[in-house]
Amino acid sequence: MTAYSVMKVGSRYSVLATWPGAFYEHTTKVTTLDSADSANDLAVALTSLSEAAWDATVWTDAYPVIPPAIAALVDSLRQGESGDGVPAIELSGEGYRHADTWSFNQLRDQLAGEFDVFPPLTRTQRLTMADEIATDAAERGMLMESPGGVFADDSRVHQACLVTRVEENGSRGPLPEGAAGWMRRFYPENMPLHERWSARGQLLRMEQLAAACNSRGGRARASTDPLSAHCVVAVEPDRISDGDIPYVVTPLGPDEGWFDVPNPLGPLYVRRDREWIGELDPADGEGFAAVMGEWTRAVPYLA
Repeated sequence: MTAYSVMKVGSRYSVLATWPGAFYEHTTKVTTLDSADSANDLAVALTSLSEAAWDATVWTDAYPVIPPAIAALVDSLRQGESGDGVPAIELSGEGYRHADTWSFNQLRDQLAGEFDVFPPLTRTQRLTMADEIATDAAERGMLMESPGGVFADDSRVHQACLVTRVEENGSRGPLPEGAAGWMRRFYPENMPLHERWSARGQLLRMEQLAAACNSRGGRARASTDPLSAHCVVAVEPDRISDGDIPYVVTPLGPDEGWFDVPNPLGPLYVRRDREWIGELDPADGEGFAAVMGEWTRAVPYLA
């Protein structure tokens, strides 16, 4: 996630944007201010905005409402004059399952003006800030439109699915809020983007299946011991009984256990009671419904 820092240059202070590329970090200057306090405030605000937006975009089903809100912020910066404030911008998560995650709430509160988004800026500074925020957003949009694409080594898309460096979004909590932390703890180290994106699909499918099971009156949770989703499917809706059907969905194969490292490019394995009954691509909604039942469609899967 793009992090912002301040460097003293003579008597002024430059705000720098830094992000991890495919092999090493890249840095560019955003703008320069006269005041150290203003530059620091701006760096904090931009870091919070970028890191929350990257985490919420990659892991939550509420990501479609983020680009319009960021675009409204960019427009307000470009249209304003020197010293103008930034109007509150609404980011509604109504109707989305993941709108209560930390990253989405952080982004919503910041855009709504819970704290000052920026210090007073000149017209030129407003325009350079707008360009920076738009660039960061465009990289997220490029990733979501073509997640399997080939990207330049210095593209910001290479930071996707990682725990954020400053705010540490994604480091703790259940799926999907803590998904980046689950990936860091249980999957291979230093995975390239395409492997992280594949592992993302596994984690989000396990979260979706647990949510679907619970929504139909079953009992389910995603677990870390070992990495899996445990779903007890109610034979009768909203009624758990001895006849209910237990499933386990995991990226660990039949011969792998708690201490093994999942293959991020592999399938998800499905076990019913003690019998392994399927190997499925995480995106194969039809396959999960055929193997486990129509209840698996009760909530949407975030592809």
